[in-house]
Amino acid sequence: MLELVPAMYSWYDEYVVLDFSTPYIRTAVTCVAPSPRILASWEMPLLPFTLYMWLALLFTLIYASIALTIAQGCSSDRVLLTTFGMMITQTQYSAGSTWRIRSITGWLLISGLVLDNAYGGGLASVFTVPKYEPSVDTVQDLVDRQLEWGATHDAWIFSISHSQEPLVKQLISLFRVKPAAELRQKSLTRNIALSIERLPAGYFAVGDYITKEAMLDLTVMQEDFYYEQCVAMLRKSSPYTKKLNQLVGRLHESGLMIAWETQVSLKYLNFEVQLEVRLSRSKRDIEIVEQLSLRHVVGVFIIYVTGVILSILICIMEILVKRKQTIQE
Repeated sequence: MLELVPAMYSWYDEYVVLDFSTPYIRTAVTCVAPSPRILASWEMPLLPFTLYMWLALLFTLIYASIALTIAQGCSSDRVLLTTFGMMITQTQYSAGSTWRIRSITGWLLISGLVLDNAYGGGLASVFTVPKYEPSVDTVQDLVDRQLEWGATHDAWIFSISHSQEPLVKQLISLFRVKPAAELRQKSLTRNIALSIERLPAGYFAVGDYITKEAMLDLTVMQEDFYYEQCVAMLRKSSPYTKKLNQLVGRLHESGLMIAWETQVSLKYLNFEVQLEVRLSRSKRDIEIVEQLSLRHVVGVFIIYVTGVILSILICIMEILVKRKQTIQE
């Protein structure tokens, strides 16, 4: 008859029918999630300012256009083009005929000078320091992105299956049980997070389906899903429970549990994968310096091409409208 089952978590359902030994190791369950990638280069022209800053600029353009219209005697002739030109520090051929127009023009030129230099500095910073998409660091991040996480057995969610917290329930709903071969394949697709155990000595219990190649595009999460105490399970009233608890206590006192963890990890676990997991959060600290290429400035060209296309369409529309008016006359 089997007397002892080692290396199990402190699950309530098992506790009802079995005796638990003294916990001999504390583990934490977390995931390696897809690493954040550098933002698409088409967004770079928008990154120097925040959304609220862009809204403020739009409000300034509208407000200044209205003020200039009033100053010109409610004339809207070239108002938008003049206001926009001054906001990008474009010189004007005329300062205006009245003190009202000159006052508005002067303040707009000063504001445009400050904004233009601020935008130029921010754009230089964007090109110098890479910008990444938001990373998956917490349980909330995982739930917000609806990112599935999986393993080869549903034992990974036994400890939290009875939780009534809404966030934990959403986390459980995203868990998937898949064969090791499928997990190995999906680990390269950036559409799943893979569960691992964080051990006390700094090592990780990693499944064989997490390879070194997959870890190049995965990052260990900062927040743990939960932690557990590993125990040995024995039948109720087992005569070995007391002796086993005494042995576990002596092992903790001597520090052998930590030493054995290190020795077993170095001997049986893939050290390259362990190193990739441990250093996965430091990948972005070492960036490759490269020359400015087309992908860095493609966003600027997208704006330019979009403007040219819109200009051509508006020009065609104006020609057609003018021709129609001429025919009617």
